[in-house]
Amino acid sequence: MTSPLLRDLLTEIEQGRYAVPEIQRPYVWTNPQVRELFESIYKGYPIGSIIVWEPAPEIFEEYGDLFRAFSKELEDRRRNFKYVVIDGQQRLLSLWLAKRGRVTIVDTYGHERERTINLYYNVDNDEFFVDRARKKYENDPYVYRISDILDYVKFEDVEDLVESKEVDESIQKKKIIKKLRKVRDSLLNYPVNVYTIPESVLKYRKEGDDDNFLEIFEKISQMFVRLNYTGTRVRAPHLIIALLTGKTRRVLGVSFRKMISKLVSKLDEEGWDIGEGALMRTYLVIATKEPRFSRARRMLNELSANQIKEYLEKLDVTLMYVVNKVLKYELNIKKPSFLKSEYVIVPITYYAYIKENRLTPSDIKGLIKWLILASFNRRYTGRLDTDMAEDIASLTKSKDITTLIKNLQTSEIQEEWLDRSVDREHLTMMSIILRDSYDLMRDATIRIRDIDGKHIHIHHIFPRSQIQKYYKEYGSIGDMDLETAYNHVANITIISETANENIGNKLPYVYLSEIDSEILKSHMIPLDKELWKLENYPQFLEARKQLIMEKKNELIEFR
Repeated sequence: MTSPLLRDLLTEIEQGRYAVPEIQRPYVWTNPQVRELFESIYKGYPIGSIIVWEPAPEIFEEYGDLFRAFSKELEDRRRNFKYVVIDGQQRLLSLWLAKRGRVTIVDTYGHERERTINLYYNVDNDEFFVDRARKKYENDPYVYRISDILDYVKFEDVEDLVESKEVDESIQKKKIIKKLRKVRDSLLNYPVNVYTIPESVLKYRKEGDDDNFLEIFEKISQMFVRLNYTGTRVRAPHLIIALLTGKTRRVLGVSFRKMISKLVSKLDEEGWDIGEGALMRTYLVIATKEPRFSRARRMLNELSANQIKEYLEKLDVTLMYVVNKVLKYELNIKKPSFLKSEYVIVPITYYAYIKENRLTPSDIKGLIKWLILASFNRRYTGRLDTDMAEDIASLTKSKDITTLIKNLQTSEIQEEWLDRSVDREHLTMMSIILRDSYDLMRDATIRIRDIDGKHIHIHHIFPRSQIQKYYKEYGSIGDMDLETAYNHVANITIISETANENIGNKLPYVYLSEIDSEILKSHMIPLDKELWKLENYPQFLEARKQLIMEKKNELIEFR
């Protein structure tokens, strides 16, 4: 165990001495967590040990693809790698972020995002705080950025820092300087506990062209899991990926994380940004029939590396089939934001896998009914583990998607559920029942289901500005406030970007008159032109709501 001072640790970070194994999740700490870290350091409280491994230099040369730098800014210093961080990445990167104020984080799948923090210290009340308004404090004699306090090169003495603000003697300049020196000394001279794993635990051996590094990498994965499994710092999907990456890299020489990253990239190209939790649960049910991480972990350990890879390949094929053929085309669900919960992907993909990616018209019909009902029942938005386990067990036993309806609290859509602002469950239903509609343009022949998801828009039939202007003196429409009335489900439809731009802020009495009646019927828009007038907006909502209910009942045969 060594205890380098924080100033020396920051220098090593900036030099690029620390590498992160790809099994670890990217940086996720929030600004309040960073602030609390610095408060603890300032007060001399323990912040836990940083656990590292110092491998042979040739490991970084031979297996560089298994490691990443803390941030994009340090990528060109990979040649300086000296330590592998087993535990403590979040704390180390928080120190680096606070010192720089802005870094570029590369996430699990290679996506870049800029991470900024404006962390300050207030001399007057002796407190650390985070605030976005940087210019607000530029000349405040009592407030100083932590990045400036830590920068002892630019500001060799805190007196230089105070001078940069032109602090007047009348506000006790000497007291401010004295306090800032104390803060700087407390931070920079804080001893950080760094524990280096003994060589006997992770001993590297090389004999000719063979070495034992991949065995070591699997041990690192296991350490990472043991250190984080019982805590809240690392989510279960990352731990599962860590275990599977260690095993596949050791046996097959390929990384599970990189394989699944390719799948994520394919989904991104299709406009489907699925969260890691939903993606990994989908993998679990295909590989083990168990969606709960805690129970699936034991079964995953029993899989061979080849089986792990084969199940991922099956997930790839099935998930792309579900997204493109089932969701985007058959159901007209163009993007995850049109789903109440992205976790509906899990049972849908599992069902497609059971059916060998050959869903019949009856399957699609049953899926439509379940998906609409599940959305209004808020399935997977509360008891995720329990609900998911119940549904996967039902599918495994029955191999029939409609059996999932029995697991819902209600099998009817209540009319009053439509008398509220549009939410994702409404978008799910409207997307499905509008799938065969035409685009809302004069003489349109393009179906909504054939429009690319990147060019799909949610359109309000009556524009907000016109509603607010006309009903302003009333302050409400019936028992609804103006915003709720504007966002009423009966006022929205789904059209192309081009159609939305052409309509702009026009009143429905103007632009609907130019559109063929069959197109209007396909959008469940009442043909009575009197209802297209602002003064009759409440009656329009009621009439269209009834048409929506009829279409929904016809589609899924509730009656």
